[in-house]
Amino acid sequence: MRDEFKVERDGNGRLHKIDGPAIQYDNGDGTWYFHGKNHRIDGPAVDWPSKNYFVYYIHRTEYSEEVFYRITKNLKVFL
Repeated sequence: MRDEFKVERDGNGRLHKIDGPAIQYDNGDGTWYFHGKNHRIDGPAVDWPSKNYFVYYIHRTEYSEEVFYRITKNLKVFL
């Protein structure tokens, strides 16, 4: 069960957190956002291990796991 959760927002009220999920459930599930957009470059932006459910986004665009890791491998060279 994941009834309890924390929400982080930016100064404009959009879901946002740089170093973790903007929505974090007590059971460990979380959803990552960057200024209101589903976004994460080091793993799934929707990370719900309790349901074995993972979705990969970069700036709100959804990618398959394979394509996501191919893209982010190249991005990390520039970070």
